Amino acid sequence: MNEDYIFEEEDEVNAPHDSASSDIPVGPPEPKKGMAIAAMVLGIISLELFLLAINILTGITAIILSVIYLVVYKGKSGKIMAWVGMVTGLLSIVLFIISYSLIASNVDNLIPALSEYYQMQGYDADAYNELDVQDTL
Repeated sequence: MNEDYIFEEEDEVNAPHDSASSDIPVGPPEPKKGMAIAAMVLGIISLELFLLAINILTGITAIILSVIYLVVYKGKSGKIMAWVGMVTGLLSIVLFIISYSLIASNVDNLIPALSEYYQMQGYDADAYNELDVQDTL
């Protein structure tokens, strides 16, 4: 067999020209939505864990990622996810502050409530309240 002949044949074969693909204008590539997705996921996680202190880190990170995405990619797709991340991050931080302020304001009522609970269970709650520092040493 003549190998030169085979290569000549392959060179002569032309692919059919697709006229529809050449008429479509090529635009800029779609923006990357990874930052918006990360902001939304962190915001939702921080909202679910608003009673834990880790929600402060995840909420602030979600807010920062959302702001960066909204500033860099103005009017692009993924804007809704960035806004969801920002709103849920802010909401989780506000809920954290409100819940811990309510808990801190009710600490004085905790000992009488526990005493009442112990009495309902049949324990001698007054014995726990009357302990002296000298008794524990």
